[in-house]
Amino acid sequence: MQVDAIGNQIQIDNLTDVLENITYQLTKNVEVLEADGQWLKADSLKENQYLKQNRHSVSLTTNPNLNLAELKSELSLLTETLSKQLTRGQKVFPFSQASKKHHGRQPGYSLKVVLPEKLFKLLYTSKFKETKIDYLSFRNQVYLKLAQQLVAKRAYMTYLFGATPFAWQEGVSEELSSPKRSVTNSLNQVELKEANALDYLNLESYLASKSSASLTSDNVNLNLIEIDGKQTIEALLITGLDFNPVSETLIEGPALEFLNVCLGYFLMTEGIGAGDLKASLSQARALNQTVASENPFAPSVVAGELRKFLEELNHFASAYYYPGWQPAYTKLRKRLADPKASLSASLLRAQGEADSLYSLALSRGFKTETSKQTLSYELQTMLTAAIMTNHKFRILNQELGLVQIDETILQAGLKTKENSALLETMWANKQVSKQLVSAGGFETLKAWQVKSLQELETLAPKLADKALAIKSVSDHAAKASRLFRLPPSSRQLKASVQAVLKEQKQALLEQVAPGSTYRALIIKGKLVSLVERIPANVVGNGRASLKELIASKHLILGPVERETLASQGIGLNDVIARGIQVLLRYDATENTGASQVESLADLDESYRTAIEKIAQILGMSEGQIDLIIPNIYQAYQQEPGQLYFLGAHRQINLALHLQVLMAANKDLPATILDKLLKAN
Repeated sequence: MQVDAIGNQIQIDNLTDVLENITYQLTKNVEVLEADGQWLKADSLKENQYLKQNRHSVSLTTNPNLNLAELKSELSLLTETLSKQLTRGQKVFPFSQASKKHHGRQPGYSLKVVLPEKLFKLLYTSKFKETKIDYLSFRNQVYLKLAQQLVAKRAYMTYLFGATPFAWQEGVSEELSSPKRSVTNSLNQVELKEANALDYLNLESYLASKSSASLTSDNVNLNLIEIDGKQTIEALLITGLDFNPVSETLIEGPALEFLNVCLGYFLMTEGIGAGDLKASLSQARALNQTVASENPFAPSVVAGELRKFLEELNHFASAYYYPGWQPAYTKLRKRLADPKASLSASLLRAQGEADSLYSLALSRGFKTETSKQTLSYELQTMLTAAIMTNHKFRILNQELGLVQIDETILQAGLKTKENSALLETMWANKQVSKQLVSAGGFETLKAWQVKSLQELETLAPKLADKALAIKSVSDHAAKASRLFRLPPSSRQLKASVQAVLKEQKQALLEQVAPGSTYRALIIKGKLVSLVERIPANVVGNGRASLKELIASKHLILGPVERETLASQGIGLNDVIARGIQVLLRYDATENTGASQVESLADLDESYRTAIEKIAQILGMSEGQIDLIIPNIYQAYQQEPGQLYFLGAHRQINLALHLQVLMAANKDLPATILDKLLKAN
């Protein structure tokens, strides 16, 4: 795998986690038939923001900016919502071809792909600004790089996911035609000529070569917006993937996993040379035409090179931790190893004694692969009701059953934030509170949850070059918490995770960011105190040994402290020079000997606004918020790296704000009381 300048810079800047932050929005367009096989009658369905009827077809659209797991959950939910609207006998035709000649929307699905803006900003600032390219042009080139590769590899996707053997919408009889791998992906000569005229060299060339404002016949289109009076790529729109009629949602998991890994791979690896671009893409389209028209039971001309590409993807996915990849990879390998296992061939074999695939589809004769249910009955019921009554929704955490409907957060579809138990659940789980705050526009640190050492072993390659904090998933600090300023060895990592797992069911491995750690005290939604957390330390006086200094402060000297000292090359019998500070640990969690300094007076006012906004997002009236801020004197301008949210606490530890080094805020208790009484 040969990375290019972008991939190399992603590795240098330790940005590989952004591969998990590519977000999606999916639109599925299906043809719905009445019991007698005729098209769905107009205005048969109750529309909402997620479900639209256009004559005899129905469009389902997920929320924007979803990760892959969220996308799958919403897709399943919207599919279930549509099924509840259909009356007895009405059915979805399960192919990416209409059942008969029509002039409506083409059945199929499109996937909107958005790269994280943080990635563009960090790459541009650290490397590509020096090339003198302007920022918007740089963004466009990154998106175009992905678009070029998606077009170039379309034949691979047609083989793996092609599932339209016949052109029913052209009125062609199955008896009078030979099956193909994918009629949908076979372009006519006009479409092919228009596609070959497209120039993906840069956005200006692309727009000049595009014959109309409509979607092109390529399997990727560019979503454009205007920024500062200049047309800019907002997202990619991937099309051309067939429905899988045996999948419960018609969109199989392996297809989404394949695209997800491909996008990361295309982002980091070498693209197509500018001089060969148009010719290469024309050749790729010609290859796709061949593959789309192949007999599904015959070996494919693309099998050899696809096998190599699939292995390359597997190597990439293993190196950069794509947890859902392996099951998909296993399934795709089987399709490639045996032509009869390809999708189109499998569908034809499933026809059995039915008169045709068409009649099998109308009789709902396909044996559907049921996906694993990820939402509880209560949650699915309430969300379906929310969709059908046109409310906005968002799944916050499937495991805890947390969702947001409009502005209300619910647990199990029933409990609201007014229920104190729900607030405690939300704040107690760091990943849930991070998700809420991140959705509100604030930065959080990348983190991974592990329940066992086996899970850690799978995740290890992803963590190899990262400085990490090993801590509790909940807001209750683990005594075994540990922070590594440099990437820990595999031994250190395993021992630290094992220590936390002895105390709690899960460990959180959080990436470390530069800056001081602070805890904010919120009373009636307002910031009343901010303390800097100082890790356990001693300061030398030029006479006492390190051991004596530690004893004088009554600090703990456990395994973590001993290893921290050893990493600094300091022994317990060493006399520490006057004024020299020695850290016993790098983290400042509770019960570790950390101390505090009141810092509210030094805080730039812009941070007060931001912190109170975070409290508002969390629905916090009273509580504490943990943050990293590199420079509290510098105005907060929502730039990357200025402020990170770490977690929230419902149970207030007031001693942290009163038992501080230097001058304490003696008026703090009176201030708190005044706010509480005034509010009531």
